[in-house]
Amino acid sequence: MKVQRLLGASLMLAALALGTARADVLADIRARNKLICGMSSASAPWGYLDTKTQTIVGYEVDLCRMLAKSLGVEVELKDVSSAARVPEIVQGRIDLLAQLLNWSAERATQVDYSGAYIREPHYFMVLENSPLQTVQELAGKRIGVVAGSFLAPLIPPAVPTARVVEYDSQPSNFMALQQGKVAALAIRYSQAKALEFNGGANVRRIRALPGVLITATAGFGIRKGEAEWQSYLNTFLGNLETSGEGQALFDKWLGKDSPYKMERSFRFGEPLH
Repeated sequence: MKVQRLLGASLMLAALALGTARADVLADIRARNKLICGMSSASAPWGYLDTKTQTIVGYEVDLCRMLAKSLGVEVELKDVSSAARVPEIVQGRIDLLAQLLNWSAERATQVDYSGAYIREPHYFMVLENSPLQTVQELAGKRIGVVAGSFLAPLIPPAVPTARVVEYDSQPSNFMALQQGKVAALAIRYSQAKALEFNGGANVRRIRALPGVLITATAGFGIRKGEAEWQSYLNTFLGNLETSGEGQALFDKWLGKDSPYKMERSFRFGEPLH
């Protein structure tokens, strides 16, 4: 019995020590002098390759660079797939994820979130010359979505008889619509229009079916239990709001200075839900 009690106490201390070590991500970043930021390099205007400069640019790329500057460290942009992004956080291979990680109750059991840095509507998008005019007309049709997207489980309730087809990236998803492999996409508005804008003269134009599928809010994703890191991120985002840097970032990539001309409907750092 005494041995069991000692063993139990030892395991508890080890667990506490591990939790403390994992929670001190700020110290890890400063010790290595580098922020490892998980993102996408194939998701304009959020993170993508600028073919003119051969550099990765975008809204979330700028956010990572601004965060690294606030920390006084270098930044490493690590490209992660949509399907692998939560495991990358959980297993500690990145310090945070800046890849449109919308809040969901299921994800919140796996990772913690910062406050918001974007809120945006998602739609069913079809080709401009499609005969489809309503969401109800998607019944029995194939609808494309990116694997691992929180949108996938939202499609059956909206269109119970539709067939959900998953693709490994948004460009692949978009190409499936262009080639007629799917009748519609479930997608974030800005991503869909960016793929259209950057597709060249021969790309087939797209439009949204009436009715928003969901308006979702995204923030940085981090490992659970990192309260100090979460607090730092929320302070950083709050400062973007009060300084005007957040509005300038939004205008550059999504608002008045961009092709999208979107209106901002959130405050940087506000709760996701």
